[in-house]
Amino acid sequence: MTTRGKTLKLIIPVAEVVIIASLLISFVFVFVHAKGEGDVFDISKGWDVFIDGTEYENVDTSTFIYPREIGNVHEIDMYYRLSEDMRYGTTLRVYTRLSYVEVNLGEELLYYSGIEEQNPDGFVGMGYHFIQIPNKADSDMIHIRVIAVEKNALSGLPRVSLSSSNVAYTYFVDENAIGIFISSFIFILGAVLTLISVLYTYLNLDYFRLFLVGSFAFCVGLWSLCSQKALQLFNISLSANSSMEYLLLEVSFLPLLGYDLMVRENRTKNEKLAIRILLLITLIYNIVAACLHFTDIIHYSQFILVFYVIALVDCIGMLFIGVKAEKHMSRSEKTFHYALCVMGLYGFWRVIDYVYGHFLVRGNARVADNLFPVVLLFFVISMLISYLFHLYDMVLSQAQEEALTALAYKDSLTGLYNRTMSDEIFEQLNEKEQANYLFIDFDLNGLKKTNDEQGHVKGDLLISGFAKVLEETFSAYGKNMRMGGDEFLTIIEAKELPAVDILMQTYEENCERISEETGVAISASYGIAYSSEVYEPEAEQIFRLADERMYEMKRKSKRARG
Repeated sequence: MTTRGKTLKLIIPVAEVVIIASLLISFVFVFVHAKGEGDVFDISKGWDVFIDGTEYENVDTSTFIYPREIGNVHEIDMYYRLSEDMRYGTTLRVYTRLSYVEVNLGEELLYYSGIEEQNPDGFVGMGYHFIQIPNKADSDMIHIRVIAVEKNALSGLPRVSLSSSNVAYTYFVDENAIGIFISSFIFILGAVLTLISVLYTYLNLDYFRLFLVGSFAFCVGLWSLCSQKALQLFNISLSANSSMEYLLLEVSFLPLLGYDLMVRENRTKNEKLAIRILLLITLIYNIVAACLHFTDIIHYSQFILVFYVIALVDCIGMLFIGVKAEKHMSRSEKTFHYALCVMGLYGFWRVIDYVYGHFLVRGNARVADNLFPVVLLFFVISMLISYLFHLYDMVLSQAQEEALTALAYKDSLTGLYNRTMSDEIFEQLNEKEQANYLFIDFDLNGLKKTNDEQGHVKGDLLISGFAKVLEETFSAYGKNMRMGGDEFLTIIEAKELPAVDILMQTYEENCERISEETGVAISASYGIAYSSEVYEPEAEQIFRLADERMYEMKRKSKRARG
């Protein structure tokens, strides 16, 4: 296959990715920005809050920070008096983390998320609760009670908002539009890349790199959607959403480590072994963590610090083990390395922010920010660019290899295969059982005389003209080669060989036509030999037979002229 053909085979899937992803993202974009008409009420101020029985009056939930003396919080009660316009056709939205929530309007229970009666050891998860406020109620006092299920679950007040019911979900989407849009793009791009790489891997194992890029994008894209709580729009429960969120984040390090292992090709054996060990440790952790979580023995949230340590070690390993000086890096490795540095710095900042928000300054319950999907998009695109650089370098390398092969196997004057190539073809024919082929051995007439009398320029024109005759006559049926000097060979292999008489008639006609075009007389003696003429033939044996017949024709020609 030509370099152009190989390049097309590699580039076409990338074009398919762009087209399919663009169409899907257009749909997501329309969905994200589909808005309804309705009111959004500011209810951040004027709350009476009880934290484990201690009262705080007239609290602004947007700025409230736990007093330093408060330790691990078990229960929070929040009271707010709804105005008249807030009590008709409205929906209360409450964000909780690893906690049960109960919402009352006066004495009327509106909502309760506790599941301890069905599964006391079940995972609660994190996310939003949407509670419809009834149009007819005896009280205007909203009471929200949040009960922690795990330690440090209530690191801040639950986030609360109120809006008209007809815009409750679109308001939520609009608040997180950028994050949901980018996360959807990464997820769809990852899914398409993964699918295409799986379909094309049989063509070239190098597509496994694209599979790693795609599977990483798929995992982090879906994880980001879970982190943005976008899947709750499709009635995914908090526990399922949060379980997927933890699982996908941790699994995403596997294709990332795999890609790092492949992109840094110049690592020593020991350096590669170190990364493989990190990959194995991460895999084992993922398996053990998933088994413990889904059997409700220990949930992900209870050993998240273990994951942070493993993730930190993985990042350090990818950034420093076997990393060469910049001048020794390929473009693919440079792109990945710099993107990894940016991602590592942002990840480090997120860990600091997490510790600060949950353990040092505790105010509002924190949810995913919209900046992280932007960083993820940058990183995924950088990985894809890194792969495309590798792809380009691979195609360029193949082109150089083909050029060297052409120099090794082709005659520089005629462009035909040379004697070296004929030896390989002979070996291939000998390896085939019951091969059916014929040899036509040519000896160009008058080359020495042309060189002596008209010069080597005319001699070269005679040689190239004869090569053109062979190509126009036999190239559709077999291979033409210059064996050296004035000797040429045509090999035709097929189950049913073409009619040689007709071919040789075409050959004679081409000799006459090209002789007129070049101004030199082109003719040659030739001998034809079939593999079927010899029992258990060897290619060299058939070549000698054709060669003998060629010399016999040459002798007869000389006798006829003399």
